[in-house]
Amino acid sequence: MTPAEEEKGALTRSEGMRASPGQPQWACARVPLTGPRTRTSRWNPPRPRPAMAGVTDTRSFTNQHFRPTPEPHGFHRLHVSLAVKGATRECVWPQLCTSTALALQPDPASRSLRFSSGLCIAQSVRIPQERKDRTIDFDRIIKQLLDTPNSRAVVIFANDEDIKQILAAAKRADQVGHFLWVGSDSWGSKINPLHQHEEIAEGAITIQPKRATVEGFDAYFTSRTLENNRRNVWFAEYWEENFNCKLTISGSKKEDTDRKCTGQERIGKDSNYEQEGKVQFVIDAVYAMAHALHHMNKDLCADYRGVCPEMEQAGGKKLLKYIRNVNFNGSAGTPVMFNKNGDAPGRYDIFQYQTTNTTNPGYRLIGQWTDELQLN
Repeated sequence: MTPAEEEKGALTRSEGMRASPGQPQWACARVPLTGPRTRTSRWNPPRPRPAMAGVTDTRSFTNQHFRPTPEPHGFHRLHVSLAVKGATRECVWPQLCTSTALALQPDPASRSLRFSSGLCIAQSVRIPQERKDRTIDFDRIIKQLLDTPNSRAVVIFANDEDIKQILAAAKRADQVGHFLWVGSDSWGSKINPLHQHEEIAEGAITIQPKRATVEGFDAYFTSRTLENNRRNVWFAEYWEENFNCKLTISGSKKEDTDRKCTGQERIGKDSNYEQEGKVQFVIDAVYAMAHALHHMNKDLCADYRGVCPEMEQAGGKKLLKYIRNVNFNGSAGTPVMFNKNGDAPGRYDIFQYQTTNTTNPGYRLIGQWTDELQLN
């Protein structure tokens, strides 16, 4: 079997990638959802999004976004609940009245919540996305946060690389133990952003949508190689980063090493591997679309095998209706559905990163949130 044939078959063969009982027995399909591509008939397909793809809710300008993860409003209420609870728990934050917010962009939702809860924000610092010298910018951010010395809790909305840079800057400023970090779901229980900065991250409170390990995915992903996964245009870049080596291909972006990749490296054997926490939600997002198309096909093409002309001409608005009405058990066995805003129910786990007084440093589950905060 050729690599191309193997990678094509992997979509349907892989354990754990099969549909659950009652789900449509297909993973994807190319379905023409519009008529002729005229200026008036063209539409943007609905798109699944992570909970904090952006801090603000982009549905102010579009109603075609759906999340298999919880809604941002519930996400902000969780952060406020953690902060208010922390004010009465000295082990979490002794100075919560003047906590400091650090965000990627201005966030009106968190502003309104903080006033209604009595929580005040000493500073809201935006992380610049276009910068030439990353070190100088993050050192400046830490210096700015230190301008309000009584404000120690820092709520972070940032990606992995920015989290790592923030922790590194705090370490350079010799501020171990000063800041009390509160991480969004983009931090979650990830180890990579904390590498070589574990002591700075000690005590950090982070959240993550409740999730489960998807059975079979590990076997599938760790079997991926440069030969059998050519359809993934980002896989070569992942390979270089994962194994810290450089491929002899044009367009290689790896500049911090001269070590050449052999192509014989194996995920999980020659590198650390842990299933990404949002795999469950990606699968659920795909199946949400599959269910919507399946029910749309049953309603519009009852006596027709395949995609009937009526379904081809149905358009995006009709498909949106079917997406809003999906309701099925997802890959973790929990219901997948969307509220009127296109969001899934809010279910989060709360972690604390602990390195001291423990023989096994790492993230510890300290609570959960399902519309209200419950700490262990």
